[in-house]
Amino acid sequence: MCKSSIRRYFEIIVIIMLKANNLLFAGFLILLFHNANAIEYHVSKKGDNNNPGTREKPLLSIQTAANHARPGDTIIVHKGIYREKIIPPNGGESALKPIVYQAAPGENVSIRGSEQIEEWVIHEDNVWMVELDNAFFGNYNPYNINLSGSWLSYGSKHHVGEVYLNGLAFHEKFSLEEVKRLPNSWFSIVDNNTTRIWANFGWADPNKNLAEINVRECIIFPEKQGLKHIVIDGFEIRHAASNWAPPDQLQKGAIGTRFGYGWIIKNCRISDVKNVAISIGAVKDYHWDREYYSKPISDGQYLPDIDSFGHHLIINNSIVRCGQAGIVGTWGCVGSVIENNYISKINFKNEFGGAETAAIKLHFPIDVIIRNNYCKGVAGLQHRTKGIWLDWGVQNTRVTGNVITDYQSEGFKLEVGHGPIIIDNNLFLNSEIVQWGDAGLFMHNLFYYCTFTFKNDERIVPYYEPHSTKEAGRGMTLNNYDQYHNNIFIGNGLDGMSGKQIGTRFNHNVFLEGAQKNKDQDHESIVDAIQTEFDFQKGSHPQTIGFKVGDKLFAQVYPLITSEYIGVLPVPKMSMKKSDGSTLDIITDYLGNPIEKDSVMPGPFQNIRSDRNLFEVWPKSNK
Repeated sequence: MCKSSIRRYFEIIVIIMLKANNLLFAGFLILLFHNANAIEYHVSKKGDNNNPGTREKPLLSIQTAANHARPGDTIIVHKGIYREKIIPPNGGESALKPIVYQAAPGENVSIRGSEQIEEWVIHEDNVWMVELDNAFFGNYNPYNINLSGSWLSYGSKHHVGEVYLNGLAFHEKFSLEEVKRLPNSWFSIVDNNTTRIWANFGWADPNKNLAEINVRECIIFPEKQGLKHIVIDGFEIRHAASNWAPPDQLQKGAIGTRFGYGWIIKNCRISDVKNVAISIGAVKDYHWDREYYSKPISDGQYLPDIDSFGHHLIINNSIVRCGQAGIVGTWGCVGSVIENNYISKINFKNEFGGAETAAIKLHFPIDVIIRNNYCKGVAGLQHRTKGIWLDWGVQNTRVTGNVITDYQSEGFKLEVGHGPIIIDNNLFLNSEIVQWGDAGLFMHNLFYYCTFTFKNDERIVPYYEPHSTKEAGRGMTLNNYDQYHNNIFIGNGLDGMSGKQIGTRFNHNVFLEGAQKNKDQDHESIVDAIQTEFDFQKGSHPQTIGFKVGDKLFAQVYPLITSEYIGVLPVPKMSMKKSDGSTLDIITDYLGNPIEKDSVMPGPFQNIRSDRNLFEVWPKSNK
C-alpha cells in the first residue's frame, strides 16, 4: 500500500473516531501523522506583525498569522483581548493536516467584535453621548443596519449594533427621551458623516469602566467558500454584529464555516452576539430555495456530493446570550456532530425574533448527530425561543443523550421531514414536543410534564437516497410512522395523540403521576399513579435528577430497540442506520451504561431501581 493510501486510510479512521467521540485516539493519530514541516505561529498582545511569529518573537494579530498558515500549521494565541475579525484565507488538507487556531493552554484569550470607547461625554444626568466619524466603522456600521431577513416576525426597528458596560448588554430604544428614563439603554442616530450614540449608564462613569460597542460583523468567518479542515479551539468569542440568518440567504454568525468541510469548533465560550453564535449553514449557491421545490425533479442532485461539505464537529462549547440562535445550519450541516455544548439564554432580551429563534436550528440535517447537549430556555420567554428545531428534509438524524428544559413552547420540534429521526435517551423537562412531520422514533426518553403537539402539516418535502444528497423523491408529511417505545412519561402522556395514523407504533412505555397512555395503542404499557417526587437540581454542580418509581415498572418485559425492531420506514426506504451505513441499535443509556438484551429497563437510565433514584445528569456521571 502506498503512503498516500495509508494516509487516506488513517484520515478516514480519524473522522470515524471524532464522530464516535473517541477524541483521545483521534488526537493520537493526528500527532502520529503530524507534518514535520508544520509551523507553529505565536500571537501575543506584546507582539509585532513584522516578527516571524515564534514564541520568542510573536506576531501581534491573529489575522497576520492566518495569512501565513498553511495545512498542518498551528496558530497559538496568548492571553489578552483581540479586537479583530479573522478571515481565514486557507484551509487544511485533511483531518490529519488541518489549520489550527488555538488559545494557548491555560490562558484566557478573548476575540471581540467590539471596540472599547473611552470618549463619552455627559449629555444629561446619567445619559452619556459619544460622537464617532463613520470612517471609524469602515464599510460595516452596525448602527446604520436594521435587522432584516425572511421569517423575522418582530423587532425589525432594531439595529445590529449593541452597547455593553462591564459585559452587560444594554437595551436599544428609539428615542432619547426613553433612554433618559431607563438605565442600561441606548439610542443612536447616523447621518452621512457621523454616528452618535446616547446611553444611560446609571451611576457608572463609562470612561472609568469597560464600555464597548459593536463594530465587526463576524469574528471568524471566511470570504472564500468551501475551506476545509479548520480547527478553532479554546477561545472566548464576543460581540459579533451579524444580521438575522434565515435559511434562504448566506447565514453568518460569530463563527461560520461558509459551506466548508470538516471544521472542528471546540472548547469555546461564545456570548453576547447579536444573532447567531455558530453558523454551519447556507451560502449564496446553496440555500433553502422555495422556487426549487415548485419545480419537478431533474437529475435529483441539487447539492454537491454529501462527502464534499459539512461533516463538522462542534463540541464542548458554552453558548449564551445570543439574539437568534446558538447554532444554525441549512444544508451545510450534513454529516455533522453537535456534542456536549451548553446553550442557554437565547433571545434573552426578547427584542426581536421569529421562526429561526432556537438553541439549535437546522434545515435538511442529513446524517447529523446531536448528542449530550444541554439546552435551557429563558424563564418567561418560552413562547419566543425554541430548543432543538429540525426543519425540512431531516433524514437519519439522531438526537441522543440531551437535556432540553424549560421550553414551554416548542422545546423539541420536528418539522416537515420523512425521517427516520432517532430520538433516544433524552431528558425532556417542562417542554413542548412538536411533531409536524413523519417518522419520529422516540425511545428510552424521560418526559417530565411535557406537552405534545401533533399536526398533519401536508407540505411537500424532499427525501434522499440513504446517506446522500441525491434527491430520491418528494412526499406530503402527514404525521405518519411515529414510534414511541420504552419511554417514561411523568405528568402528561400520549392520550392526546391519535394512534390510528399510518405506521404508528406506541408500546412498552411507562406513564406515571397522572400521565395516560395512548387510547388506541400502548397495550403492553404501564400506567401507575405513583407520585414520583421528581426533583431537578439544575442550579447545582453537578446537576441531578431525583424521582421515585414503583414496582409496577418492573413487572413488564421491555424490548431491546434494534434497527430490525423498528423496521424500514417506507418513504425514505431506510431503517435506523449510522452515517456510515452500518446498523444502529440502541444499546447504551443516557449515562453510557449498556442496555442488556435480557434486562432492558424503560427510560434513559438502565440502573433505575424501585423507590428513590438519583442521577447526575450534567456533567454526566455513570454512578
